[in-house]
Amino acid sequence: MSEITQRREILFLYDVENNNPNGDPNDENKPRIDEESGRNLVTDVRLKRTIRDYLKDYKNENIFVREIVFEDGTIQDGKTRAKDFGKNKKEILDNVLKECIDVRLFGATIPLDKDSITLTGPVQF
Repeated sequence: MSEITQRREILFLYDVENNNPNGDPNDENKPRIDEESGRNLVTDVRLKRTIRDYLKDYKNENIFVREIVFEDGTIQDGKTRAKDFGKNKKEILDNVLKECIDVRLFGATIPLDKDSITLTGPVQF
């Protein structure tokens, strides 16, 4: 494993008023609260979703990890989404990396029929 020689850190801030920035689906979508400080918590998953939505809505970027609803109301699963990018593992990997900025940034686990593709991106929270 190679050593990280040029590490970078970021501070990601955003302000929310009269809103629930990151509800907990396992607790009636109540806000996540730090018990010691009493402040709302926002998970890395929420931050990544915020960034993905911004890139899709304002920068017209193709996003791999997103909800796609078909006309019959069903939601596309990960295996079907992967098939949008190719027929075999190499083709899917090449095309997803070429087309989807969120996978290049954050990485992803892409389910296949009998295998999966696991990538770790350079941006981790």
